[in-house]
Amino acid sequence: ALLTTPQLSDARIRDGLNQLVEGLAALHAQGLVHGDLRPGRVTVTRDGRVVVMDFHPGFRAGPPFSEISEGGAFYVAPEVAAGRAPTAKADWYSVGAMLFEAFSGHPPFTGSPDAVLKQKQQSDAPALSTLTRSVPPEFDHLCTSLLRRDANDRAGLLEVQRVLDPNRKPSRSAVIEALTSVRESPQALQMPLVGRQAELRQLASSMNEARRSGAVVQLIVGPTGIGKTALANAFGRGLSTDAVVLRGSCDLRSDRGFAAVAGIIDDLATRLRQLSSEARLNILPDSAEALAEVFPAFARVDGIAGGPRTWRGADPGELRLRALGALRELIARLARHAPVVWIIDDLHEIDADSLDLLSH
Repeated sequence: ALLTTPQLSDARIRDGLNQLVEGLAALHAQGLVHGDLRPGRVTVTRDGRVVVMDFHPGFRAGPPFSEISEGGAFYVAPEVAAGRAPTAKADWYSVGAMLFEAFSGHPPFTGSPDAVLKQKQQSDAPALSTLTRSVPPEFDHLCTSLLRRDANDRAGLLEVQRVLDPNRKPSRSAVIEALTSVRESPQALQMPLVGRQAELRQLASSMNEARRSGAVVQLIVGPTGIGKTALANAFGRGLSTDAVVLRGSCDLRSDRGFAAVAGIIDDLATRLRQLSSEARLNILPDSAEALAEVFPAFARVDGIAGGPRTWRGADPGELRLRALGALRELIARLARHAPVVWIIDDLHEIDADSLDLLSH
């Protein structure tokens, strides 16, 4: 069986996972799901070819589903354990469980099948790094993302592909086209950056690390006038067709709330308006209406504007927490389509509101 022996090398795990992902992506592209992925149903031939077995060609997402095999209890997603029909996201949970076992030697949850089915609905799987020191950071993060209880927050094809190939260019879906189609204003266009190749390589390395392991903070420090802003803008322009690059600037003299990220919020609202209604609704988070209460720019976005005013008159502290949580979820959902990069100028002058936002 594939991905069950803790002595497997990282290279072999990567190769096997890559083949499994390709097969699973092809299955999902046809609107099909496997529904019962586990080690005994993913094998490797003598020549190293991965074979996925025992799936049902007519098994499309959404049919009634009530039975879970005893062996499958350790690998099914929490929502399937709760009796809901398997979806593509449930298959990705199973991939995460097998990947977890490859590094740790056991599934994320152990015990009797019945106990495991209950446990995975009530608690998150432990992080791999708490059990073994041999797991690379990118796989530690990927397992955590694949094993999230909430299917809406769970990683999928794009996140796995980014770990397996950080330099992979994302497919140009309609969502990515819309998200990255905002062009620089004339004031933002600069002369080509001369030199600074070492610094650009360092920023590119940080970007690759973010693709593998999640969020990365990269500070650009130096004396006033040395060209920190020009460097950041040049790097952002190089990413602008494959990433959602958002810019803000700190100014302690501004009386605007969340001043440092105000430009980022405005730009983000503009990009959301460019999406189709269907794509936008799939990206907007729960409690999206709270965003408009704290960040007025979102009030101009269909799906947020005119939504239920649930938070009118609510406690300001609670409303703020809801809005910051919704913004975090929105960024996470966008990042499943394309990397999201925030460039904030003059960070040493950041306001308290924006600092609080970044801490979330």
